[in-house]
Amino acid sequence: MILRSKRAALDFKQDISMMAHEFGYECGYLNKYLLDSIALVDKAAFLSDDAKIYSMEADNYFWSVNHNFYFSCSYISMLMQIAEDLVNQYIGHLDLLLASEALNRKINKKSYYEKVKISLEQNFDLKIKSKWWDELIKLYQVRNAFVHQNGALDHKYPDRVNAILEVSRKYRGIEVISNRIWIDQNFCKDALKIFENSISDLFKETNAHINLLKKSL
Repeated sequence: MILRSKRAALDFKQDISMMAHEFGYECGYLNKYLLDSIALVDKAAFLSDDAKIYSMEADNYFWSVNHNFYFSCSYISMLMQIAEDLVNQYIGHLDLLLASEALNRKINKKSYYEKVKISLEQNFDLKIKSKWWDELIKLYQVRNAFVHQNGALDHKYPDRVNAILEVSRKYRGIEVISNRIWIDQNFCKDALKIFENSISDLFKETNAHINLLKKSL
């Protein structure tokens, strides 16, 4: 691995620190958005014994049932979109440091975050040790199932199916019923935790790695 210069390494570290600072604020807003949405659904998810079928109370109740699922799907997709954008920015800064392409997109039969993990080790000598990064890889597979198969499990992709089943056994608010994924806002809380911890750990581990590399320049 050839670094351009000590100055480039310092610039990269500053860029990562800035991204981490902004990311912290973003996570705060994402958490507030989630809690506000949960409160809105909880308020509507109550049907009194004397409720009329065609009434505002009934309409709100049935809206809350549907909204819980569809909001949860869109929230997971949003988290993964933000995560991918952040990691792409990170890779862009790393390209400048290495004066080459850090991400090897031609790695076969691997999802995006697996390719990132392998590429960082191969091209930057950075081995991501965070347990949360492995959880992010699995969460990405959940997102892919909703985006590409509308929540159905496609057994042509065994890695995706195995990851989803593992997630469903580990976390509340996600289960597989009749070969389809069902999620609610309880899983969104864990998804946000995975998102926040995995990206934060990437920034922390990168800063520590840069400190070691500077000594060799």
